[in-house]
Amino acid sequence: MSSRRTNRVAALLQETIATLLLREAKDPGLAGVIVTDVDVSPDLRHARIYYRVLAPNVESERAQRALDRATGYIQATVGRALRLRYTPELQFVFDPSLDRARRLDALLEGAGGAGPAPVEGGPEAGIRNEGNDGRRATRR
Repeated sequence: MSSRRTNRVAALLQETIATLLLREAKDPGLAGVIVTDVDVSPDLRHARIYYRVLAPNVESERAQRALDRATGYIQATVGRALRLRYTPELQFVFDPSLDRARRLDALLEGAGGAGPAPVEGGPEAGIRNEGNDGRRATRR
């Protein structure tokens, strides 16, 4: 269970790192990298930073290498900005949730979206719909 302090630190980390990547990143591998979420350990010593790559010409492996190179600088900058007793150790992780959502959407589109057909003898078998005249459906 997350405490309010943990949630506040996670939000500050996300905002600070996102701003840093947007304004101060000199590495072309960091172009188009956005921070999607931050998980902070309860003791505030470790933070997992989830990111996506929006730039079409930058692949996630290249962005991961660039983030790994810049982790020390980012961590030092975050430490100065947040002024916490301990600066969390940052770990950057690619966020695959958008890819999973697209695959799931494609699967649903491929299924036709009509929904499952009623099973004979199932709960809908005894229901008779009299049409759309406002009356309720009745059992036979």
